[in-house]
Amino acid sequence: MKLLTRCIYAFLFMGISLSLDASVEPTVSIRCQKGQSFSLHLKGMKNEAYNIKLSDESGFVFINESVEDQDDYLKFFNLKKLPAGSYIIRIESERKISLQTISINNRKLSIKTSAKKEIYKPTVKFENPYLDLNMIHFEDDGVAMLIKDKKGYVLHKDKIFLTGSITKRFIVSALPVGNYIVEINTNNYSFEQEFSINADNKVNLSPLITGE
Repeated sequence: MKLLTRCIYAFLFMGISLSLDASVEPTVSIRCQKGQSFSLHLKGMKNEAYNIKLSDESGFVFINESVEDQDDYLKFFNLKKLPAGSYIIRIESERKISLQTISINNRKLSIKTSAKKEIYKPTVKFENPYLDLNMIHFEDDGVAMLIKDKKGYVLHKDKIFLTGSITKRFIVSALPVGNYIVEINTNNYSFEQEFSINADNKVNLSPLITGE
């Protein structure tokens, strides 16, 4: 079955479709402290939930904490028991993922500010008969978008080499009753969101799943 699509590309770095406003965006501050320590300050995160992870380059997780509904969060982390090497601080909220690389060398911790990345999560919304996918992407690695059925058969695929705000609209009213998956892949992360179409042609969306 051919899936009809209509694509709209916006070359704007402010994601209007995602309603992202820098003036209300919570701030994340990571600072070096004495020895192998750093401080993490999250401000303006009332009604937000965050997951904080520290892992090495192989993906082994040393710290895994969750913080919820705190307007001003400040914590100091001492990594004196960790060996020299590079580590990644990963801070995930409902809207985005912040990645910061840090290094330990000669019993001192340093922060590589040039290695900081922010990944905004895509959003999927349904307004009959459309399934709208919105995301902000700042890298030049391209974004692969797929729609698959539950058996993994690809109904639609696209590769987009744009930066900024991307909006893609799918007409899903022609799809039969069943379960489907929207899959978005970049070089850094993958995202999946399941949706189902019932006999009344209504769409139910499942929570977004983040992969690495």
